Amino acid sequence: MHSILGAIIITVAVAAIISVNFVLFGHLTARDRRALVEPHQTIEVDGRTRRYRVYSPNPNKTLPLVVMLHGFNYDSGRISELYTGWSNLAEQTGEFAVAYPEGFDRSWNAGFCCGRAYKNDVDDVKFIETMLEQINDDYNIDQSRQYVTGFSNGSFLAQRLLSDKPNLFAAGAAVMTGVGEEGNGRLDISAATAPLVIVTGSQDAYTNHDLSKRGFRFTSAQDTLDTWSQQLGVDPAQTSEGDSYQQTTYADPAGNSKLVYRLYDEQHRWPQWRLWMFDNDVSPFTNDLWRQLQLLTQ
Repeated sequence: MHSILGAIIITVAVAAIISVNFVLFGHLTARDRRALVEPHQTIEVDGRTRRYRVYSPNPNKTLPLVVMLHGFNYDSGRISELYTGWSNLAEQTGEFAVAYPEGFDRSWNAGFCCGRAYKNDVDDVKFIETMLEQINDDYNIDQSRQYVTGFSNGSFLAQRLLSDKPNLFAAGAAVMTGVGEEGNGRLDISAATAPLVIVTGSQDAYTNHDLSKRGFRFTSAQDTLDTWSQQLGVDPAQTSEGDSYQQTTYADPAGNSKLVYRLYDEQHRWPQWRLWMFDNDVSPFTNDLWRQLQLLTQ
């Protein structure tokens, strides 16, 4: 009862914050308003009813698919749809569809973290794979261009999916993340081959171990980068700077870019999220991330 009440309180609080900020700082797009009321689709996985939502700007057209894995606890697929603007971008461009699966009690089991999904050994890899099978039955999806993106706890699952199911996604993005570890164990990515975008924040104490942070901390940004560059067989090839980030692109010996590392001057949140930028229908970072995923899979 207490856990249910706590979840309700968190949901109401987050919804209230979002509503107040939209009123004060910006607007809801038509797509945002639909996202707030659209029902979830459901599937049964290991005796549990799992939920997800899908938005396609043109259900009759074969499109790539972006899977957005939300963060832990306060986060959800519906909330992440609002703060990233993925659906608004899909609607504006008509270039892809997007799916928002819901974690078990707002958590994902990446093999070492987090929350009730981890404690109950929920098979989230199976859930995402089963969800994709259902989506591909219901929508026109280009299965050769499926992408997985994750924030925080969701980024751990994104990395696990890229290794456990190496043929499922063309590329992925792990946002505000480490490669993940608990005790002496570290997430096994030994089967991963797909290109990856890794994004961290200079003010994120979870991955920047020079900053003070009590409790759980992710693998450091540098260790994460070293682990993935070794796995993908790539070395630094080009560095650049944008208005709000530093970027290093890694390439294999043949010159193929397979790893992009972005460092933003951000705390532990989706970079340039719409919570403070409601005059933008899409987070500028989200738009740029979509372009990066396309570049890595050309």
